Amino acid sequence: MQLIIVTYVDDLQLVYHKRDEKLAEDVISAFRERFDITDEGNFSWHLGIHYTRDCDKRLTTASQQLYLETVLERLGFENLKPRNTPMVAGQRLTKASDDELLRDEEVTEFREQL
Repeated sequence: MQLIIVTYVDDLQLVYHKRDEKLAEDVISAFRERFDITDEGNFSWHLGIHYTRDCDKRLTTASQQLYLETVLERLGFENLKPRNTPMVAGQRLTKASDDELLRDEEVTEFREQL
C-alpha cells in the first residue's frame, strides 16, 4: 500500500495506485472528520502545472504551457517566431571583466527570458 499526499498551503492532492483506492478513501474520510474539505476528483491542475493522464499507457505528463505564454506576453515576446541559436558555432568564450557583468536586475530579466 502506498499513498502520497502533496500539499501546498490549503491545497492537497492524493496520489495513489488504483489498488490502494480503499486507503485513499479512508484518508479522505479522516480529513473530513477534522476539516471542511471538497473533493474535486481527479486533478488536472496543481500550482499552475497542467497534468494529463493516459491510463492505458500508464503515463502522466506535466505542462507549463500557460505559464510560458504568460511570461512571453509579459516580456512582449508572444508573437516571436522560433529561430536557431544566434551564436557562431565553435566560438570560444572568455570570462567577462567586472565592468561587463550584469546587474542583479539584469540577471533576473535574462533568466526569465530563457
